[in-house]
Amino acid sequence: MVLFLCLRGSATFEYEGIKRSIVPNTGVFIGRGFSFDIKDSSPDFKNIICVVAKESMDEILFGDVLYHFNRLVYRPRFFYMDKDLARLCRFIMERASAAANSNILFSDEISACYIKILMYTALGLNIRQSKEEMDNRENLITDRFIELCRANYQKTRILKDYAEMLGITPKYLSACVLKASGRHANEWLDDFLIHDIKTKLKENYMTIQQISYELNFATPSHLSHYFRSKTGTTPLEYRRLKKATPPHQTARKAVILSAESAE
Repeated sequence: MVLFLCLRGSATFEYEGIKRSIVPNTGVFIGRGFSFDIKDSSPDFKNIICVVAKESMDEILFGDVLYHFNRLVYRPRFFYMDKDLARLCRFIMERASAAANSNILFSDEISACYIKILMYTALGLNIRQSKEEMDNRENLITDRFIELCRANYQKTRILKDYAEMLGITPKYLSACVLKASGRHANEWLDDFLIHDIKTKLKENYMTIQQISYELNFATPSHLSHYFRSKTGTTPLEYRRLKKATPPHQTARKAVILSAESAE
């Protein structure tokens, strides 16, 4: 994923034959699979680009954040900032770059935190600016479904229960979620649950039995079977892997940041 920010001057942003003019304080979200080019830049044109690796995006984007990202970045998404917000985003990108290139302890973890702040800031702005085009019935139902998933996934993963909370049929709920997000409703429930299990396994203070009890699995073996079917590894294997991998090595693989400018 790429986040592009125009600092000064002007240029033409081109992707898949489509051309858009960019001016100071213009931002562009560019999802995976898109190629782009910057042409006809003015002499004073300057930009900064943040490139985030897939592994890092997988850590940042889950649940409702992933839902909003998928709704927005199915094509390059342009957004506009006031001077103060543009200055803040520039500061975050520069600090993330400085942290990634320093030799201080936990530099990669610090850089990853800056990246997360940047992604949430830009994504929140995109959601506000894109609100009108997303306010249809399918999106509103899906928004509410995601909120209910966040609040109730530990208690129930039965789609019928969520349909009843919304006062609609499971079939209609499934159709709305698929149309609005491009994913099946059960995938969103799995998202919340798998992320929670991984977090608890990495924190390492709960046994598998305690995790299975808290998340309403019938037995630890049910949790293990579910986790393996979704991730390809058992909970114990995942925990051992995370304990064996130093945090800075994980972060180094997860975050790739580049700051570029053209004078």
